[in-house]
Amino acid sequence: MAWCVSKGNIPHFETSAKEGFNVDAAFECIAKNALKNEPEEEIYLPETIDVVDGGWPQKSTSCEC
Repeated sequence: MAWCVSKGNIPHFETSAKEGFNVDAAFECIAKNALKNEPEEEIYLPETIDVVDGGWPQKSTSCEC
């Protein structure tokens, strides 16, 4: 625990995988800290294509010979 404090107050959890003690809390803390440190990016939304009303050329059912 002293090591965690000396390295910049890193969160410390006593866990037991065998008993299932505090494992979820440790992973949740890691995930929240990782997301908090992630730079926020603008979401890319491409233009939509209307495939129902003429988005694709319609195949002719008649013979074009």
